[in-house]
Formats: sequence, structure tokens, C-alpha cells
Amino acid sequence: MQRLLSQYLILLILLLPAAVVSAQTGGGISNGVSINDPAVTIVGDRQVAVTMQLRFDGLRLRSNEMRVYTPYIVGQGGEEFYLPSVMVVGRRQHFVQQREPNPHYPGAIEVWRRNGTAQQVDYRQVVELQPWMYGAAVRIVEDSCGCGVTLAKNAWAEPLGRVRQEPERVLAIVSISCVKPRYSREEKTYAIEGRAFLDFRVNRVDIDAGYRKNPTELAKIMRSIDAVRDDSNATITGISIHGYASPEGKYSRNVYLAENRALALRDYVCSLRNFPADVFTVRSTPEDWEGLDSLISRSKLPQRQEMLDLVRTEMDPDRKNDELQRRWPDAYTNIILKEWYPALRHSDYVVNYTVRSFTTAEEALRVYRDKPYQLSLSELYMVANTFQEGSEEYNEVLRTAGRLYPDDAEANLNVAIIALQQRDLPTAEAHLQKSGDSVEAQHARGVLALLQGRIADAAPLLEAAAAAGVPHAADNLRAQRMLE
Repeated sequence: MQRLLSQYLILLILLLPAAVVSAQTGGGISNGVSINDPAVTIVGDRQVAVTMQLRFDGLRLRSNEMRVYTPYIVGQGGEEFYLPSVMVVGRRQHFVQQREPNPHYPGAIEVWRRNGTAQQVDYRQVVELQPWMYGAAVRIVEDSCGCGVTLAKNAWAEPLGRVRQEPERVLAIVSISCVKPRYSREEKTYAIEGRAFLDFRVNRVDIDAGYRKNPTELAKIMRSIDAVRDDSNATITGISIHGYASPEGKYSRNVYLAENRALALRDYVCSLRNFPADVFTVRSTPEDWEGLDSLISRSKLPQRQEMLDLVRTEMDPDRKNDELQRRWPDAYTNIILKEWYPALRHSDYVVNYTVRSFTTAEEALRVYRDKPYQLSLSELYMVANTFQEGSEEYNEVLRTAGRLYPDDAEANLNVAIIALQQRDLPTAEAHLQKSGDSVEAQHARGVLALLQGRIADAAPLLEAAAAAGVPHAADNLRAQRMLE
């Protein structure tokens, strides 16, 4: 019986534009039947074509006789794949087949033999290429009773030739599958971070919600908080506020302003959303010298390096600010005071929250469509498992997992494997650098080495993967050895 072709994805390394391996030419079978130009040809990147010309010029059949010729591919490990048969029939047998086709040969190519005439079939069949076909032989079996190839093969099977591995015409078959997604519950913690630039009246610490750009900045803060607060899947676990003042003015005064303006923001949020005070963590930095360092570093001022040297000293903060003004008065007045210091008076906030677990694939799939970032890595894998492995939907979920969890070894490995399947070697190589040292990752690195033509480098990686039983590793190791 014909064995079913496996469904896993197959990649091809074409080291030359084509790989054609011919068997013998002009060989006879029996009873006046001959074969010309048998060949096995790789077409595209996933198929193998078996071609030959069968001639029946010397064959004589009685009216009720038939001969069936079935080509098949037999691998070195005993694997078999039977191709559609050619059925040569006499006149009476032709009408029998019209009424009741032979069940042993569905889809056979029928030839009504007319004795004494030249007749031929230009045979060509294309099938999916499998790893075991590397080095396989092309044979043909003759059946004179119509009883099927299983019985007929025992009677006669003449080899046409063997698919050869010629150094100048090498085809390597590389197969690889994604790491099977797993599911396990885990706590999901997230954070929304933001920065608000609130305007305070001179020497005041209370918030005037209508003052200058405060309506816009306060609305930005509340949107961040409400995005979590109004989500039924999320629970706020903490809100942290960090207030900063600029180096302008006395340091002692800035200590008071930074601290109390941060507390004022906390009280403002509490007044609107009725949060308990213990939800908040409030900190302050009296003068944001690190922020000033960053602004100077990004500037194109000719005195930039001298300014940085001053800002990075351990000098008293008040004296440091005075020195900036004294040494570079124009830059201080026109840039530092007007443009940079306002940007250093800000309140940074972080909304920490957790998202509940999603225990069914249907629920996780709904969340994935709208808010994939709320899914844990294992929940994303649960969503992936709702699709056919290898489908574009399946692959896209795994790519999303790689984007949302860029430091996870398994997420990177699956993105790398998808890239290998699609022969996107730069992407595969980049993600394999973050894929850890599992046997599956070593297998993928071995496949990458084969695809890059680094045959010797692939050997130890594929050997280890094959010894560990990684799917397809043994096939890939055989391909590697044929390429050596």
C-alpha cells in the first residue's frame, strides 16, 4: 500500500540551480516493453518529478489480457512510495475496465494495446519530496494478473537505477518544526510608565488643574490610570510617583518643592479616583542633574564637553548652578534657563498592575485579538494551539510571543524556526543568539549551519539533537553526512 507523505514542513538547500539524477537509459523490462530516459528531477523547492518513456512496440496482448507497470521509489531504509500505474490492456479488457475499473489501480493511465503498432507513454509524475528519498532507487513492477503490486512485486521487480549523490549536484533536505507550545499558569505583572510636566505657580506646591498646560498633562496621567482601572481583567497593585525639580534656585528650597509637588499629585489622583493612600509610593529628586547631563550630551553646543565636565563633578549643587551661569552666561540664559530647566521639572509615574489568568483557549483567543500584551507566554502558546501547526495564524501567534517576550529563550527559538522554514537566515540567526542551549536550539543552529553552507559546523549540533530524539534531527544529520 502507498504510504502517506508526512505533513511536516520541508526546507530545501539548493546548492546548484537544479538536481537531476538519471537512472539507466533504454533498459528493457520484458515481453517487448522498454524504458527510455528514466530520471528523478527536483522541481521547485518541495517536489520530485519521476519521468520516463515507456514503449510497448514489441508487446503482444490477447484481447482479454492486461499488463500493469507501476513505478515506485524505494529508500535505503526500506521506505516505499508507489506512483500511478500504467495499465496496458487488450480490446476486451479495455471494455471490462470501462465497466468496472480494477480496484487495485485507481487512477491508472490506461493504454489500449494495438498489437504490431508503435505505442508509448511519456510518463511524468510529481510528488512531495521526503527526506528518505535522498539516495533512493527508482524501480518498476510488472503485474500480469491485475492483482495489485503487493503480490506482483514478489514475482518480478527490475531496478531502473539509483538516485545518485553527485558532488556537483547535491540536494540537501532540511526539516524542522517549532517547539511544541506548552501551557502553565504564571503571575502576570505589568506596568504603564509616563512622564508629566506640570506647571506650578512660583514657590507654590498645590496643583492648579486649569493653569497653563496642566489640563493636558493631568489628563494624560488619568488616562494611564483609567486604562487599567476600567479593565475588568486587570487589578492595580500600586502607583508610584517620582517628582523632580530643576537646579534653578537654592537646593534646600528644591528639596521642599520636589517632595511636596509629588505629594500634591498623589492627592490630586486620590481626590478623583478614591484610591487608598497606601496604593501610592512617592519619591522625589530635588534637582535633576542627570536629566541636565542628558540634554547637554545631545546638544551641539561648542562648549558641550566643558559643561559636562562641570555637571559631572561632586561640587555643591548651588555652586555648580552658579558656575554654569558664570562661565556660559548666554547659553545659560537662552538655552539652559528657558529650554532645559523647564523640562527637568517633571513628575514620573508608574502604574503597576496584574492581569488575571485565562484558563480556556477561547477566552485567551478573544484577549489575543484585542490586547495580546495581557497574555502570558504560556497563554499565547495556548492560543497558538488553536490553529493548525505551521499555518500562518499559528506562526503569527509565535511571532507575537517573540515580540512581547524578547528575552525568553523558547519564544526566540520559535521565531528562529519559523524564519528557518521561510529561509530568512538573518532573522533566524539573530533570534538563535537568544534561544538558549536546549537540544532543540542546538538542532536549529545545526539547520542554520546547513542552510548557510557550513557543513562541518552542523555535524556536532545535529548529532546531539539526533541522540536526544529531537524530531527531524536524524533526517537532517543524514543530509549533513551526504553533503560532507
